[in-house]
Formats: sequence, C-alpha cells, structure tokens
Amino acid sequence: MGNDERRTENTKKKQASFELASSTEIESRQADVDALVAIIEPDPEFRPYFLSDEASVFEVTMDSEEEILARLTARIGKGIDFSLHEPLWRIVDHLNATRPDWRK
Repeated sequence: MGNDERRTENTKKKQASFELASSTEIESRQADVDALVAIIEPDPEFRPYFLSDEASVFEVTMDSEEEILARLTARIGKGIDFSLHEPLWRIVDHLNATRPDWRK
C-alpha cells in the first residue's frame, strides 16, 4: 500500500468517526425553533444550518445581548423572563407555556 492509499484510508476512518451533537429536542420543536431563530437573526443568510440541542441564542447570532433582547422584546413583549444562555428548545418550551401566542 502506497502513501496516497494510506492517507485516503486514514481520511475515511476520520470521516466515519465524526459525529454531530444530538438535535432530537430541536427537531421535535422545529417550527417553533425556526420562529425563534427568525426573531433572533432576521437575515436568513446569517442563520445557522445546524443547531444542536445545546445551542443557545449565542450560537444563532454574534449580536450583543442588548440587541438580542431588543429584538425579543419588540416581537414577544416586555418581561423576558428566561436566560439567553438556555438551550433554544428550553426557551421555546418556556414561551409556549407562558406566552402561547408568541409566534403570532
């Protein structure tokens, strides 16, 4: 086996072992998460392609906490009573429980 063949074989092994973080919680709430992401990052071009279950608003945008809170307040209303560091799916659950009309 030549050097090129070994490199190709090693690359295949590395690619096969690469795993993404879980996204089952995000996927089960996909429509609500998409709505929240659209509020946090209005420009579709800058929205992430993949969000894991651990993703918070800070994985959606590089904007400051003040800018994010301003967008959320403008769309959802005053009194944001959750941490921006919480996973997105937990924020969605909280909003659905406390403000059922938040997506309107």
